[in-house]
Amino acid sequence: WRVTGLARTTDREFVTTTGADLVTEIEPRAYDAVADTAGLQATAIDAVVDGGAFVGVLPIAPVAAQRGIEPTDVFVQADGVRLAELLRRGHAGDLAVRVAEEVPFSEFARAYALVGQGGLRGRVVLTF
Repeated sequence: WRVTGLARTTDREFVTTTGADLVTEIEPRAYDAVADTAGLQATAIDAVVDGGAFVGVLPIAPVAAQRGIEPTDVFVQADGVRLAELLRRGHAGDLAVRVAEEVPFSEFARAYALVGQGGLRGRVVLTF
């Protein structure tokens, strides 16, 4: 497998430390499979070869089947055991975690607005 990460050039280090190659533009019909974790949807499926695979994360805005591609969506499920393992790995430095901003719980409305505006380089974390 060869893994490619679509990102800004300013995110090169983050992408390459995961073992992926960096690309800054989507190439049409260039990949056998695309896992679209950014929610690009129709733009991202254009990068899949005819008959390839597409996995998205926006089941409320599905991408139509096309060119022999049957899109699949990932659904999130509560899994406390798995979440605890991911937390342990992140804390140990075994899993790259990007935090855009830590916001006190008392300012949850501001945190919500930050997420809603988009374009963040990482996650907004509520602190208690």
